[in-house]
Amino acid sequence: MFKKKENINNNKQIFFKDLFSHIKQDNIAMLSSQTAFNFVVALVPFLVVAINLILFFASSEILTIQEYINKLPEELANIANELFYFIINQKSTSALSLGIIITIWSSSKGVKALINSLNKSFETEDNRGFIYNQLKSIIFTILLIIFIMVALGGVVFGDLILSWIVSFFKLELNNFSRSLIYFLKAIIPLILMISIFTSIYLFGPTFKQHKIPPFKPCFIGGVVSTIGCTIITYAYSFYINNFGNLSSVYGPLMGIMILFLWLNYTVLIIIFSGEVAATLLRLNYDIKK
Repeated sequence: MFKKKENINNNKQIFFKDLFSHIKQDNIAMLSSQTAFNFVVALVPFLVVAINLILFFASSEILTIQEYINKLPEELANIANELFYFIINQKSTSALSLGIIITIWSSSKGVKALINSLNKSFETEDNRGFIYNQLKSIIFTILLIIFIMVALGGVVFGDLILSWIVSFFKLELNNFSRSLIYFLKAIIPLILMISIFTSIYLFGPTFKQHKIPPFKPCFIGGVVSTIGCTIITYAYSFYINNFGNLSSVYGPLMGIMILFLWLNYTVLIIIFSGEVAATLLRLNYDIKK
Protein backbone atom coordinates (compact mmCIF):
# COMPACT_ATOMS: atom_id res chain seq x y z
CA MET A 1 0.00 0.00 0.00
CA PHE A 2 2.94 2.34 0.74
CA LYS A 3 5.69 1.92 -1.85
CA LYS A 4 8.74 4.16 -1.66
CA LYS A 5 9.20 6.20 -4.83
CA GLU A 6 12.24 5.46 -6.94
CA ASN A 7 12.82 9.09 -7.96
CA ILE A 8 12.38 11.20 -4.84
CA ASN A 9 12.47 14.95 -5.25
CA ASN A 10 14.11 16.50 -2.19
CA ASN A 11 13.46 20.06 -3.33
CA LYS A 12 12.52 22.02 -0.19
CA GLN A 13 10.50 24.50 -2.25
CA ILE A 14 8.23 21.70 -3.49
CA PHE A 15 7.85 20.40 0.07
CA PHE A 16 6.81 23.76 1.54
CA LYS A 17 4.55 24.55 -1.41
CA ASP A 18 2.70 21.25 -0.98
CA LEU A 19 2.60 21.66 2.82
CA PHE A 20 1.13 25.16 2.90
CA SER A 21 -1.25 24.35 0.06
CA HIS A 22 -2.79 21.52 2.09
CA ILE A 23 -2.76 23.60 5.30
CA LYS A 24 -4.85 26.23 3.53
CA GLN A 25 -7.07 23.60 1.90
CA ASP A 26 -7.72 21.73 5.15
CA ASN A 27 -8.27 24.93 7.18
CA ILE A 28 -6.39 23.58 10.20
CA ALA A 29 -7.09 26.70 12.30
CA MET A 30 -10.81 25.87 12.27
CA LEU A 31 -10.12 22.17 12.90
CA SER A 32 -7.91 22.97 15.89
CA SER A 33 -10.60 25.24 17.42
CA GLN A 34 -13.26 22.53 17.06
CA THR A 35 -10.97 19.92 18.59
CA ALA A 36 -9.78 22.17 21.45
CA PHE A 37 -13.39 22.96 22.42
CA ASN A 38 -14.04 19.32 23.30
CA PHE A 39 -10.90 19.20 25.44
CA VAL A 40 -11.99 22.40 27.21
CA VAL A 41 -15.32 20.72 28.08
CA ALA A 42 -13.34 17.83 29.60
CA LEU A 43 -11.04 20.08 31.66
CA VAL A 44 -12.98 20.20 34.96
CA PRO A 45 -13.91 16.48 35.07
CA PHE A 46 -10.27 15.71 34.19
CA LEU A 47 -9.14 17.78 37.20
CA VAL A 48 -11.58 15.79 39.36
CA VAL A 49 -10.08 12.49 38.15
CA ALA A 50 -6.48 13.73 38.42
CA ILE A 51 -6.90 15.03 41.99
CA ASN A 52 -8.74 11.87 43.09
CA LEU A 53 -6.04 9.60 41.70
CA ILE A 54 -3.20 11.67 43.14
CA LEU A 55 -4.88 11.67 46.57
CA PHE A 56 -5.45 7.91 46.28
CA PHE A 57 -1.77 7.17 45.63
CA ALA A 58 -0.27 9.98 47.72
CA SER A 59 -2.75 10.88 50.44
CA SER A 60 0.14 11.65 52.83
CA GLU A 61 1.45 14.40 50.54
CA ILE A 62 -1.56 16.74 50.68
CA LEU A 63 0.56 19.80 51.46
CA THR A 64 2.88 19.03 48.52
CA ILE A 65 -0.09 18.60 46.19
CA GLN A 66 -1.60 21.89 47.35
CA GLU A 67 1.76 23.64 46.86
CA TYR A 68 1.88 22.56 43.22
CA ILE A 69 -1.78 23.45 42.66
CA ASN A 70 -1.02 26.98 43.86
CA LYS A 71 1.66 27.25 41.17
CA LEU A 72 -1.06 27.11 38.51
CA PRO A 73 -2.53 30.36 37.08
CA GLU A 74 -4.53 32.07 39.82
CA GLU A 75 -7.95 31.50 38.22
CA LEU A 76 -7.22 27.84 37.42
CA ALA A 77 -5.68 27.34 40.88
CA ASN A 78 -8.90 28.64 42.46
CA ILE A 79 -10.96 26.08 40.50
CA ALA A 80 -8.51 23.27 41.32
CA ASN A 81 -8.43 24.22 45.03
CA GLU A 82 -12.23 24.21 45.27
CA LEU A 83 -12.31 20.75 43.69
CA PHE A 84 -9.40 19.68 45.91
CA TYR A 85 -11.16 20.59 49.17
CA PHE A 86 -14.48 19.22 47.93
CA ILE A 87 -12.88 15.86 47.13
CA ILE A 88 -11.07 15.74 50.50
CA ASN A 89 -14.28 16.52 52.41
CA GLN A 90 -16.55 14.24 50.41
CA LYS A 91 -14.17 11.36 49.65
CA SER A 92 -16.81 10.17 47.21
CA THR A 93 -16.04 7.28 44.89
CA SER A 94 -19.12 8.26 42.88
CA ALA A 95 -17.51 11.63 42.07
CA LEU A 96 -14.43 9.78 40.84
CA SER A 97 -16.47 7.32 38.79
CA LEU A 98 -18.63 10.05 37.27
CA GLY A 99 -15.54 12.18 36.62
CA ILE A 100 -13.81 9.31 34.82
CA ILE A 101 -16.87 8.65 32.63
CA ILE A 102 -17.35 12.33 31.74
CA THR A 103 -13.63 12.85 31.15
CA ILE A 104 -13.29 9.86 28.85
CA TRP A 105 -16.49 10.71 26.97
CA SER A 106 -15.71 14.42 26.54
CA SER A 107 -12.04 13.86 25.77
CA SER A 108 -12.85 11.05 23.34
CA LYS A 109 -14.95 13.52 21.35
CA GLY A 110 -11.89 15.77 21.19
CA VAL A 111 -9.69 12.84 20.19
CA LYS A 112 -12.26 11.80 17.58
CA ALA A 113 -12.20 15.33 16.14
CA LEU A 114 -8.38 15.13 16.13
CA ILE A 115 -8.50 11.79 14.26
CA ASN A 116 -10.92 13.28 11.72
CA SER A 117 -8.49 16.17 11.25
CA LEU A 118 -5.64 13.71 10.65
CA ASN A 119 -7.79 11.78 8.16
CA LYS A 120 -8.20 15.04 6.27
CA SER A 121 -4.44 15.72 6.44
CA PHE A 122 -3.56 12.23 5.19
CA GLU A 123 -6.38 12.35 2.62
CA THR A 124 -8.05 9.19 3.86
CA GLU A 125 -11.74 8.39 4.20
CA ASP A 126 -13.13 6.87 7.36
CA ASN A 127 -15.70 4.30 6.27
CA ARG A 128 -15.63 2.28 9.48
CA GLY A 129 -18.67 2.00 11.74
CA PHE A 130 -19.61 4.14 14.74
CA ILE A 131 -18.63 1.49 17.31
CA TYR A 132 -15.13 1.03 15.81
CA ASN A 133 -14.50 4.78 15.69
CA GLN A 134 -15.79 5.33 19.23
CA LEU A 135 -13.67 2.49 20.65
CA LYS A 136 -10.63 3.81 18.81
CA SER A 137 -11.20 7.31 20.23
CA ILE A 138 -11.69 5.97 23.77
CA ILE A 139 -8.50 3.86 23.58
CA PHE A 140 -6.49 6.88 22.40
CA THR A 141 -8.12 8.96 25.15
CA ILE A 142 -7.19 6.47 27.88
CA LEU A 143 -3.60 6.33 26.60
CA LEU A 144 -3.48 10.14 26.55
CA ILE A 145 -4.82 10.36 30.12
CA ILE A 146 -2.27 7.77 31.31
CA PHE A 147 0.49 9.74 29.60
CA ILE A 148 -0.63 13.01 31.23
CA MET A 149 -0.91 11.36 34.66
CA VAL A 150 2.55 9.80 34.36
CA ALA A 151 4.02 13.13 33.25
CA LEU A 152 2.15 14.98 36.01
CA GLY A 153 3.24 12.43 38.61
CA GLY A 154 6.84 12.78 37.47
CA VAL A 155 6.72 16.56 37.79
CA VAL A 156 4.88 16.67 41.11
CA PHE A 157 6.46 13.69 42.83
CA GLY A 158 9.72 13.29 40.89
CA ASP A 159 11.89 14.58 43.72
CA LEU A 160 9.99 12.52 46.31
CA ILE A 161 10.36 9.35 44.23
CA LEU A 162 14.08 10.06 43.75
CA SER A 163 14.56 10.62 47.49
CA TRP A 164 12.74 7.37 48.26
CA ILE A 165 14.91 5.40 45.79
CA VAL A 166 18.13 6.91 47.20
CA SER A 167 17.00 6.17 50.76
CA PHE A 168 15.72 2.65 50.04
CA PHE A 169 18.83 1.48 48.18
CA LYS A 170 21.15 3.57 50.40
CA LEU A 171 22.76 5.21 47.39
CA GLU A 172 25.40 7.89 47.55
CA LEU A 173 25.05 10.44 44.77
CA ASN A 174 28.09 12.27 43.46
CA ASN A 175 28.04 15.27 41.13
CA PHE A 176 28.04 13.06 38.02
CA SER A 177 25.10 10.99 39.28
CA ARG A 178 23.08 14.09 40.10
CA SER A 179 23.83 15.59 36.69
CA LEU A 180 22.78 12.33 35.03
CA ILE A 181 19.52 12.23 37.00
CA TYR A 182 18.64 15.83 36.09
CA PHE A 183 19.47 15.05 32.45
CA LEU A 184 17.16 12.02 32.50
CA LYS A 185 14.40 14.07 34.17
CA ALA A 186 14.64 16.49 31.24
CA ILE A 187 14.99 13.97 28.40
CA ILE A 188 12.48 11.28 29.45
CA PRO A 189 9.39 13.55 29.10
CA LEU A 190 10.61 14.53 25.61
CA ILE A 191 10.98 10.86 24.65
CA LEU A 192 7.48 10.16 25.99
CA MET A 193 6.05 13.09 24.00
CA ILE A 194 7.77 12.00 20.76
CA SER A 195 6.49 8.43 21.31
CA ILE A 196 2.88 9.45 21.93
CA PHE A 197 2.75 11.89 19.00
CA THR A 198 4.41 9.39 16.65
CA SER A 199 1.82 6.79 17.72
CA ILE A 200 -0.99 9.27 16.99
CA TYR A 201 0.28 9.78 13.43
CA LEU A 202 0.90 6.06 12.92
CA PHE A 203 -2.40 4.71 14.23
CA GLY A 204 -4.71 7.76 14.17
CA PRO A 205 -5.45 8.08 10.43
CA THR A 206 -7.78 5.41 9.07
CA PHE A 207 -6.22 3.72 6.03
CA LYS A 208 -7.85 0.84 4.19
CA GLN A 209 -7.10 -2.75 5.21
CA HIS A 210 -5.87 -1.51 8.61
CA LYS A 211 -2.55 -0.49 7.07
CA ILE A 212 -0.31 1.93 8.93
CA PRO A 213 1.93 4.51 7.23
CA PRO A 214 5.75 4.21 7.24
CA PHE A 215 7.47 5.05 10.50
CA LYS A 216 9.88 7.78 9.33
CA PRO A 217 7.36 10.48 8.25
CA CYS A 218 5.31 9.89 11.42
CA PHE A 219 8.44 10.07 13.58
CA ILE A 220 9.44 13.38 11.99
CA GLY A 221 5.90 14.64 12.64
CA GLY A 222 6.25 13.49 16.26
CA VAL A 223 9.52 15.39 16.67
CA VAL A 224 8.06 18.57 15.11
CA SER A 225 5.00 18.30 17.36
CA THR A 226 7.15 17.80 20.47
CA ILE A 227 9.34 20.81 19.66
CA GLY A 228 6.29 22.98 18.94
CA CYS A 229 4.39 21.93 22.07
CA THR A 230 7.51 22.47 24.21
CA ILE A 231 7.94 26.01 22.83
CA ILE A 232 4.26 26.82 23.42
CA THR A 233 4.46 25.43 26.97
CA TYR A 234 7.56 27.48 27.78
CA ALA A 235 5.85 30.55 26.33
CA TYR A 236 2.86 29.85 28.59
CA SER A 237 5.18 29.44 31.60
CA PHE A 238 6.92 32.72 30.66
CA TYR A 239 3.54 34.47 30.72
CA ILE A 240 2.67 32.98 34.11
CA ASN A 241 6.01 34.00 35.62
CA ASN A 242 6.22 37.49 34.13
CA PHE A 243 2.73 38.69 33.28
CA GLY A 244 0.51 36.85 35.74
CA ASN A 245 -0.48 40.17 37.35
CA LEU A 246 -2.21 41.25 34.12
CA SER A 247 -5.36 39.55 35.39
CA SER A 248 -5.77 42.45 37.83
CA VAL A 249 -5.90 44.78 34.80
CA TYR A 250 -7.90 42.74 32.29
CA GLY A 251 -10.16 40.87 34.68
CA PRO A 252 -10.24 37.58 36.63
CA LEU A 253 -10.66 35.40 33.53
CA MET A 254 -7.37 36.45 31.93
CA GLY A 255 -5.50 33.36 33.16
CA ILE A 256 -8.26 31.02 31.97
CA MET A 257 -8.30 32.72 28.56
CA ILE A 258 -4.52 32.26 28.21
CA LEU A 259 -4.91 28.61 29.25
CA PHE A 260 -7.53 28.06 26.55
CA LEU A 261 -5.28 29.78 23.99
CA TRP A 262 -2.45 27.48 25.04
CA LEU A 263 -4.69 24.44 24.55
CA ASN A 264 -5.87 25.69 21.14
CA TYR A 265 -2.33 26.35 19.90
CA THR A 266 -1.18 22.98 21.22
CA VAL A 267 -3.87 21.22 19.18
CA LEU A 268 -2.99 23.44 16.20
CA ILE A 269 0.65 22.29 16.42
CA ILE A 270 -0.39 18.62 16.60
CA ILE A 271 -2.53 19.02 13.45
CA PHE A 272 0.20 21.06 11.71
CA SER A 273 2.74 18.32 12.48
CA GLY A 274 0.28 15.81 11.02
CA GLU A 275 0.30 17.88 7.83
CA VAL A 276 4.13 17.72 7.85
CA ALA A 277 4.02 13.91 8.18
CA ALA A 278 1.34 13.64 5.48
CA THR A 279 3.35 15.85 3.09
CA LEU A 280 6.48 13.73 3.57
CA LEU A 281 4.34 10.65 2.93
CA ARG A 282 2.89 12.06 -0.31
CA LEU A 283 6.26 13.19 -1.68
CA ASN A 284 8.22 10.06 -0.81
CA TYR A 285 5.73 7.22 -1.17
CA ASP A 286 3.21 5.96 -3.70
CA ILE A 287 -0.02 5.49 -1.79
CA LYS A 288 -2.52 2.99 -3.14
CA LYS A 289 -5.94 3.92 -1.74
